[in-house]
This record gives sequence, C-alpha cells and structure tokens, in this order.
Amino acid sequence: MDAEDGDDFCYWHQDIKGKKPTLEQLNELKNMAIHFVFLQGANLIDANLQSAHLMNANLYNAELLVTNLQNANLSEANLQDANLSGANLQNANLSEANLQNANLSGAKLRNAELLAANLQNANLSEANLQDADLFEANLQDADLFEANLQKAELLRANLQKANLNGANLEKANLEMASLQKVYLRRANLKDTNLIGADLNGADMLESLFNSNTSLQGANLLNANLYLSFIDETKTLRYAQLFNEEKLSEKEINEQKGDSATERDDKYRYYQKSFEVYKKLYHFYSGQNMDFRASHAYYRSEDVRRKLLTVRNKWNSAVGISERIRSWGFNWFVLKQLTGYGEATMRPAYISIFWVCSFAIIYYFINGIVVEGRNVRLMDYFYLSLTTFTGLGFSNVQPNITVSLMQPLIMTESTFGILMIGLIVYLLTNQLSRR
Repeated sequence: MDAEDGDDFCYWHQDIKGKKPTLEQLNELKNMAIHFVFLQGANLIDANLQSAHLMNANLYNAELLVTNLQNANLSEANLQDANLSGANLQNANLSEANLQNANLSGAKLRNAELLAANLQNANLSEANLQDADLFEANLQDADLFEANLQKAELLRANLQKANLNGANLEKANLEMASLQKVYLRRANLKDTNLIGADLNGADMLESLFNSNTSLQGANLLNANLYLSFIDETKTLRYAQLFNEEKLSEKEINEQKGDSATERDDKYRYYQKSFEVYKKLYHFYSGQNMDFRASHAYYRSEDVRRKLLTVRNKWNSAVGISERIRSWGFNWFVLKQLTGYGEATMRPAYISIFWVCSFAIIYYFINGIVVEGRNVRLMDYFYLSLTTFTGLGFSNVQPNITVSLMQPLIMTESTFGILMIGLIVYLLTNQLSRR
C-alpha cells in the first residue's frame, strides 16, 4: 500500500482513531490482504467486509453493528470492546482473536473458527455458534444466554462462571472443558460430550439430559442438580458428585440450608436437597450401586429430619411438636441408633453393650436370687438378657429387697423392647429396598 501525501503510512495503517471509511475504501480493504490495519474505534456499521483479510487488525472498540464479515479472516485481530451485535461472522476465522468484552449478541457465528480466542466477559447472548470451533477458547464470565452452541467444538475451553442459561448445547463437545460455577439453568445438554469436564459448583437447574449425554469422569462436586434431568443418562454413575465415600458428605443445597440464617431460606434449600437425594437414590438403586444408593437414602432422611425443624415456627404448637419429633425420634432413635437403617449392626452392638452393663450392675448390687442353689456369675448375664428381650423370669429372679432393682429392671426392659423394635425395623427396611 502507498503512503498518503504528507504521511509515512497508508490510510489503513495511520494511527487515527474513529475512522469512517468510504465505500470505495471498504472495497479496497475487502479485496486486498492488508495486515495490521488500524481501525480502533472505527465506524463500520453495516459494512460489507465479506471474505476480507484482516489478520492482526486493530479493531479495538470498533462499531461493527450488523456488519457482514462472512468468511473474513480475523485471526489474531484485536476486537476488544468492539460492538459486533447482529454481525454476520459465519465461517469467519477468529483464531486467537481478542474479543474480550466484545458485544456479539445475536451475532451469526455458525462454523466460525475461534480456536484459542479470548472471549472473556464477551456478550454472546442469543448468538448462533452452531458448529463453531472454540477449541481451548477463553469464555470465562461470558454471557451465552440462550446461545445456540449445537455441535460446537469446545474441547478444553474455559467457561468458568459463564452464563449458559437456556443455551442449546445439544451434541456439543465439552470434553475436558472448565465449567466451574457455570450457569446452565434450562440448558439443553442432550447428546452432549462432557467427558472429564469440570462442573464444580455448576448451576444445572432444570437442565436437560438424555441417555446419550456423556459424563464419564466429569466433576460434579457442589453442582446444583435440583429439577435437572441428569438421571436420564446412565453415565452419571461414572461422574464424581462427592469427594469421599462418606455418609456425612452433603450436596450443595443441604450445605446452603445448614448455613442459612432465615427459616424460610433453610426450608427452601432443604426441599431442593431432598428432591436431589431422592433422584440420586432411585438412580443408584437402579444401577445396583449399593453404597451410593445408601448415601443418598441416608442424606435424604437427614434432610427430612431437618425439614421438621424449620417447616413451622418454633413458638407454634405444631412447630414445638415437630422439633420434639425431629430431635427425639428422628435424630436420636433413627439417626444415632440405626443410621437411618444403614448402620445394620449398630443396634446389635448397643444391645450387647447394655445387656453386659446391666449384668455388671446387678453383680455389684447383689441384685438377683436363684432358687435351690448359689448364685453364679453367668446368672447375672442370664437375668439381664431375659429382661432385655422380654422373655420373663424363671428360676433366676431379681432381688426386689434391693431398692435399685425394680427401677433397673423396668429401664432395661423398656430399652430392650425399643432396641428389638429397631432391629426388626432395620431388617424390614433392608429387605424392602432390595
């Protein structure tokens, strides 16, 4: 390109901000391969730059509203803060381009090449990115609300904290992508490849899945699965939802409910958590994954107990009744004594402990009598066991002349009936869930 009169550079390389090229100049730009053009802040609204060669161009803060850039080469171009709303970028090459904070709302980017492009904080709401190549692109904090990413290539892309609410990701490839704390509410994830994707803290409320969605090795720690259809895909069994295989691990809504201070907030989070655990329980039960099914069941029962404590105000008659039930029966009897039916041997161990403990007490207070012979050590254990199980007394009987014996016998008998009932509950609970 020839330099203009009185200047060392041609029009396209002059350091002039806010240029307004004429139609003749735009045709020149379109038909010639000009590298490193300076169009910072330029007014290119509705311009026709189809198939233009704009490699390494400086289009910082440029106005490209509804501009036609179909098949254009914008590789490594600087489009930071540019307005590309409604622009046609179909089949355009934007590899390694800087589109940080750019406005691409409603833009047509079908089949566009965006390899390693920087789209951080970009506005891509309702943009058409079908079949676009976003391999290793940076979309952190980008707004992709209701964007069409069908069949898009997003291998190892960074989508942390991006807004993908209502986005169509059907058949998209998100393998090994970073989706931490991403918003995926009502997103379409049918047939989507999420193998090895990091979805830690993702909000997947009402998101759609099907049997062909791939979740092998996906990280779903702290993800919100409330009302999602994630259980539609059998590959959920290969995803990580919790750090360790422990009954004490909680999903994100239960965590939020525990930390909330307002009763209504607690109740809302616990309701969500209960739905998630029930969904996981039915899924894992159907997959014969015993521990994970047990974990989901245990946590759902604990959330049910927590719901009782916040469903009604504490100073109402119903609220007081539910709190007594929650702590007295659900917490002490069901949780502590049986682990909500998961600690199958705990009541047996507790029963053996108390039978032996009462036998020792009887021994030290000389609390039994035996007809026709002297008392032996085994007699104390015999009396304790028959009292605990409710079998009654035979020739070994309590010595009621000892003042403590009657209260002790009544206590052990009552506790024994409770423990036997819990053992029967555990057996029937385990059998009914097989």
